[in-house]
Amino acid sequence: MSYKASIYQPNPRWISFYFLYTIFLLNDLFLRHIKYEKVLWKLIKLDLFFIGGKCLHSGNCCRGIMISHKNKPVDNHTTFNALKKKHSEFQRFIPHSEKGTISYFNCACLTKESKCNDYDNRPALCHQYPLSRFLHDHSLERNCGYKIQQRPFYPKIKNERLRILVKQVCELNQLKWNYG
Repeated sequence: MSYKASIYQPNPRWISFYFLYTIFLLNDLFLRHIKYEKVLWKLIKLDLFFIGGKCLHSGNCCRGIMISHKNKPVDNHTTFNALKKKHSEFQRFIPHSEKGTISYFNCACLTKESKCNDYDNRPALCHQYPLSRFLHDHSLERNCGYKIQQRPFYPKIKNERLRILVKQVCELNQLKWNYG
């Protein structure tokens, strides 16, 4: 089974978790490198949680989108226009602004039947949903059919920083805290 496919399976991934947890601890103790922590957290998150369910074709994933580029939110029209010039697939997104700041985007390709009218040419952001949303926001759109679930593996997490991150995911997704 591929790594990507395992994201949608509940099988425990304890070897991977303990390896990444050890690196997380070493980084926390000695380096305190924020970029390493972010990458490690994304990987650890995939070891503790998985994405269950299936698409209900609600169109919720196409509304209220926050686009990021180079790990920064696209929240102004200058940045968005430059992004559209560089990457034509972003032409489909319609920004919604308050006082000059983009608060979210909707996709112009969503039909009234909640289907994509340009499905074959959708951008990576759409291809990677729900994983992209979970990795970025720690949760998914309500009523989309997908749901964040815990793997049947509950290690004792003693590192306070990692405990806070895991608790955030549990709270956002209404999951029980099982990690010590």
